[in-house]
Amino acid sequence: MRLPVVWTERHSPRSRFGRIRLDLFTTPYRLTAEAQAELREITPGAVISPHDGRWDRIPLRDLHLLAPAILRAATRSANLNLNRSYPASCPARVPGEVAAISERMAVAG
Repeated sequence: MRLPVVWTERHSPRSRFGRIRLDLFTTPYRLTAEAQAELREITPGAVISPHDGRWDRIPLRDLHLLAPAILRAATRSANLNLNRSYPASCPARVPGEVAAISERMAVAG
């Protein structure tokens, strides 16, 4: 998957507030400093890093208005840099490695 993930949720079932999360871990990109500043301007108190963002205590009436604005800002080509460590952070899977671990755990358990 190469798309950023943006999701919304309520704080609790009866809460009038919710949160929005932006996750770039599924992409080979990271946010530029300008993009981070732009995302912080959307709502005060946002916690933004090059790889993700979190907005808490957003009124429910604003959740579905802010989420598309966040996604547009995060997917703008000028706001993204290629993360050079992305391929190195995904280790190659060795065939048979999972089975060997499972067998050892079965014997140990």
